[in-house]
Amino acid sequence: MQKTINPETQRPYTISMIERLMHEIHFAVDPNSSSKKQALEVIRQLQNNFPIKRSPMRLRLIVPGQNFHSLCEKLNEWGATIVSKDESGTQLSVICEIEPGLFRECDSLVRNLQGRLEILSVSVHAEGDTQVDNYDDEDISSQLPKDSAKSASSCLPPESSDSVVQLSEKIQKHTISSGNGNAEGEAKQHKCSTCNAFVGDSKQYRDHFKSEWHKHNLKRKTRQLPPLTAEECLADVELSDSKSDLQDYSF
Repeated sequence: MQKTINPETQRPYTISMIERLMHEIHFAVDPNSSSKKQALEVIRQLQNNFPIKRSPMRLRLIVPGQNFHSLCEKLNEWGATIVSKDESGTQLSVICEIEPGLFRECDSLVRNLQGRLEILSVSVHAEGDTQVDNYDDEDISSQLPKDSAKSASSCLPPESSDSVVQLSEKIQKHTISSGNGNAEGEAKQHKCSTCNAFVGDSKQYRDHFKSEWHKHNLKRKTRQLPPLTAEECLADVELSDSKSDLQDYSF
């Protein structure tokens, strides 16, 4: 459960923290309702009272050289964090971190620029969990509405939208570009036999092995299951995680 972080420490919230905050705002999970709808609702409610931020996604964006400048301009407009750039060769790439809410727009942009997108991490955060001891009961109660301040001493810090929040992130993030190579320069691209897809030049080929997509297909390969496209892979992860999330929060 590491999809929501404390923006001050960049650390994820634990399940227990989120459960307490959900209790504090009197939010109960309904297993008969859409997980995405509930996730969005609980995020809105928690953000009204506590400093909570969805952890960014880390992506690798690969586009033809002539479109690289347009891509970088858009990333700057979105306020994305640039981790690294590789401007060698004809297919240029950038590793960046963006807000999950921008994923669909980013995916569409990369497609329009005749490129492709890889998800390196669905959640980027600092190591370790947020500590409850970092907050005083007085600080928490001052952030709660008046009608719930009396019970603030039993609630946890501004750091708990994690679990249910993670449901919405996964759902929103899991429409990934599955472009398996461009017509231009495809002869120079390497093919991953595990994922059955073209993944770029030598460097991009090596980096592909660190991606969530490749790791998921490796697990399927050991079970003698066919590989999934990037889009199918994320949908598969989301389905299993959403089910486990509802079990965790069925109180």
